[in-house]
Amino acid sequence: IAQHDPVSTHLKVVEEFTIAEVWSGHPVGFDLLTSDPFQYIAFYDQHRNMCIARRKLGESDWTTTILPSKVGWDSHNGISIAVDRAGYLHVSGNMHVDTLVYFRSALPNNIQSFERMPMLGYDEYRVTYPQFFKNTEGELFFQYRDGSSGNGITYINQYDSEGKKWSRMLSQGLFDGEGETNAYPNNPVL
Repeated sequence: IAQHDPVSTHLKVVEEFTIAEVWSGHPVGFDLLTSDPFQYIAFYDQHRNMCIARRKLGESDWTTTILPSKVGWDSHNGISIAVDRAGYLHVSGNMHVDTLVYFRSALPNNIQSFERMPMLGYDEYRVTYPQFFKNTEGELFFQYRDGSSGNGITYINQYDSEGKKWSRMLSQGLFDGEGETNAYPNNPVL
């Protein structure tokens, strides 16, 4: 765990934990999320299983859940994790031009209650580059590419925490290469 040191303008290590042995056969993105009072890590374990670990802030014991998804030999298959306003966890990853892999917890802050489900049920069959993000009001969004290199469309979905459902933020893709190309946008940043 690193924090910004304003004096030296560098990050410095403030805590270090051993959580699990992880897959290191090829580089693939993991995700770290701190949402008071918990901290979560989404990763692939040494057997390539997609896992979520959680600890209470200020404590050093981690609890881990294995999700029913295994990474192959593809560095595109990073994982993204988020928590919505009601405390439900959202996880997506392990896709490179594959059907959407998306899990939501059935209980707030509970890593033992994940359920796999679709988001919208369309434009979710050739997914890559999943990324959750929030706006300044704390609303949850999900960006991904549907399609493949050279013919992908970037979509953004918006989550309704009260209704527990996703909707398309824009009536069409944010970036659409019209079958001839596709953009590789940087992930949104506040």
